[in-house]
Amino acid sequence: MPEGASSPARAGEDAPTSGVRAATMAPMTSPDELTPTVPGASTRPSEVRPSKAWVVLGAIVALVGIAGGVGLVTVGFLADSGPQELGRAEFPGQVQFSSDGRVGRVGVYLERSTLSDVVGMPDYLPPVVTRDAGEVQVNATPDLERHAGVSSELLPIASFEVVTGNYTVSVDPDGTLDERQFQIVVADPDSPATGTGLMVGGAVGGLVLVLVGAGLAIGVSRARDRARLRALVQLRAEPAPGRSR
Repeated sequence: MPEGASSPARAGEDAPTSGVRAATMAPMTSPDELTPTVPGASTRPSEVRPSKAWVVLGAIVALVGIAGGVGLVTVGFLADSGPQELGRAEFPGQVQFSSDGRVGRVGVYLERSTLSDVVGMPDYLPPVVTRDAGEVQVNATPDLERHAGVSSELLPIASFEVVTGNYTVSVDPDGTLDERQFQIVVADPDSPATGTGLMVGGAVGGLVLVLVGAGLAIGVSRARDRARLRALVQLRAEPAPGRSR
């Protein structure tokens, strides 16, 4: 065979090899081309989901509801510790107060501490009540309730009717005064209680905020999970450009 001539067999062998190489040189697909395109949103699946800020906001709303509810219930409990006080003094002693347009029943109480070992009631004479220069009729067996507060208790001992004027209520011991400490308290037993409203409002308002905050946080978290799942499904379902299914 003349020098420089190619063998037909070798030429035939080279043809399939070049075909294989051409097949293996198919264009590569960029990873970015595999990412699904969602109209009106970023092409990154992580950015399709709602922001984590909504979850944080929901948690904050729930915490505010818990703190606000507990605070209002506590304030309401403390505010609802008894009737509206008009004046007080140490027992024995005198309580002076003015009634400007107030008309109705007023109670006289002895207050004792519930944080000490004080038990029972001291011996006392029926209270004496004067209005300006005249004496006022007193009911020594009043139909009044006892009021227990956080650290004290009001024990009713008398009641009387008031009109406009200046009043003096005197309560003296009946016999020897012991060492127990009591306070004379004059108060309106029929005043509206604001503490109950605060407690109910605090409980209801706090519960509503907790439910709203928890619902927001849970709803956004689930929306993020669903959006991520949709993005992954679309990523696997859509073929890359230049490829057939």
